[in-house]
Amino acid sequence: MKYSKIPFVRKLYNKIKAQDSKIDLLEHEIMQVAKENLNLRLRVKKFNNEKIKVVFICNRPTVWSSLNTVYESMKNDNDFDIKMVIVPSKKQIGTDAAGYNHNVFESEGVEEYFKNYKPIVGYDVDKKEWINLQRLNPDYVFLQQPYNIKLPDELKSWNISKYAKLCYVAYYAFFQNNETNFINDDCTPIDYLKNLSFYFAQNDEDYHFITNKLKINGINTVDVIKSGFPRYDNENINKRSDSDLITWKSGCKPAFKVLWTPRWCTNENNCHFFDYKDKILNFFENNVEYDLMFRPHPQAFINWIATGMMSEAEIRNLKKRFEISLNMTLDEEFEYLPNFYASDCLITDTSSIVDDYFLTGKPIIYCHKENSLNSFAKNKGYTKGFYWVENWNELESTIKMLKNGNDPLKKVRQELIQKCYYRPDGGSGVFIKNCIKEDFYK
Repeated sequence: MKYSKIPFVRKLYNKIKAQDSKIDLLEHEIMQVAKENLNLRLRVKKFNNEKIKVVFICNRPTVWSSLNTVYESMKNDNDFDIKMVIVPSKKQIGTDAAGYNHNVFESEGVEEYFKNYKPIVGYDVDKKEWINLQRLNPDYVFLQQPYNIKLPDELKSWNISKYAKLCYVAYYAFFQNNETNFINDDCTPIDYLKNLSFYFAQNDEDYHFITNKLKINGINTVDVIKSGFPRYDNENINKRSDSDLITWKSGCKPAFKVLWTPRWCTNENNCHFFDYKDKILNFFENNVEYDLMFRPHPQAFINWIATGMMSEAEIRNLKKRFEISLNMTLDEEFEYLPNFYASDCLITDTSSIVDDYFLTGKPIIYCHKENSLNSFAKNKGYTKGFYWVENWNELESTIKMLKNGNDPLKKVRQELIQKCYYRPDGGSGVFIKNCIKEDFYK
C-alpha cells in the first residue's frame, strides 16, 4: 500500500508542503528587505565619500589563488578599505555530511601563510569565540568556500547577508565538458547560493549552469556575472622556471617530469589511484630518466582512511617511499601552479585541477573508467585534447610516447585554450573589483 493514498498522510504532506512554500516566500522577502537596506546604506556612504569596505574570510591557503588578484586589485585602489579575517576549518569526520556535525575546528596553516597580509584573527582558541564580523561594518564579503555546513553560525551565509553583500568566486575550476553536472551541483549548495548578491562565473558554461540552477529554485536576487577565473591572472609569473616554488627532485636536470593528480573520493568510481598506484610507482622507481610528482587532494588521505581503502600505516609507508626516492615527490605545498608549468605532462582523472593544467598547453593523460558517477564527456570541448587511457598498458605507452617527443594533440590543445577559456582584458581580479565598484557607486 502506498502511504500517499492514506487520506490523513496525504493531508499532512500537503500541509507540510504548503508551510515550506510559506517559509521560502518569507525568506525571499527577508532577503529583499535586507538588500534594500544594504543599498540604502551604500548610498549614504557614497554621499559621505566613504571607502568601500570589503572583507575576505580565509580558511584554506591552497585555494587562495582563486581570490588573490581580486584582493590585490582592491588593495591597490584608494576607493577600497580591505581587511582579511583568517579562520580555522571544520574537518570532516567520516565520509558523509554527518561528518560535520561537530564543533571541532583546526587551522590549515592560515597563520603562517597569510602573516604578511596582517590579517585579523577570526577565532579565539582560548576563549573558543568567533569574531563578530558585523562590527567590522563590511559592505561586501568574500568567503573562500560555499559550505554553510562547515561554518560556525556567526559566518553562515544567511547571517552575513543580513548586513553585507555576499560575493562568491569559486575556489575550484568549474568542471567543463562533464557527462553530468554532479560535481558542479554538489559544489554550489543552494542554501549558500540563495544568500549571495554576486556570483562571478568563470565562463559561459558556468554562467548558464548557475543561472539555470537559481531559476529552478525560484531565486532571482543573485547577480551572476561572467568574469573569468582570477586564478589564471598570474600565468606569466607561474611560468617562470626560476621560481622558488618549483620542487621537482630533478630540478633543472634533464628528466621527463610527470605530474599525478588522482581524485580524492572513491564512491563515484572515477578515482584511478588504486587501479594504477603500484604500477606507476614501480615504473618510476625503475626508470630514473623520469620524474614523478604526486599531488594528492587535501582530503585524499583522510577519505581513504575513513573508507578503509588505506590504513594509516599504509599511508605512512607510501609517504616514506616518496621521501627516500630519488625521482618521486609527494607534493603537499600550498602553491602548485609553478610546478604545473615546470612539468611535461599530467596523469589524472575527474578533477577540477584539469582546467588549471590544460591552460599550460601541456599533454594530459586521462584515466577513464566506465560506469563512473561523474566523468568527462569524450570529444566534448577541451576533452578533445586529452589522451584517453583505460588500462596500464595504454598509460605506460602514452607516457613513453610523450617522453619521446611525439605529441599529436599539441596543436589541438592550443586551439582549444583560445576557445574554452574566458579572460577579460586586464584580468579577472580587476574585472571583479570594477564590478563591486560599479555596484557601490550606482
